[in-house]
Amino acid sequence: MTQNYELIVKGIRNFENKVTVTLALRDKKTL
Repeated sequence: MTQNYELIVKGIRNFENKVTVTLALRDKKTL
């Protein structure tokens, strides 16, 4: 159960990182 929770948390963080990167790239393109 704990391992599963850790995996979910890691997945969410990974997703957030990807979103931040895509937004940053998008901002650079618009600028």
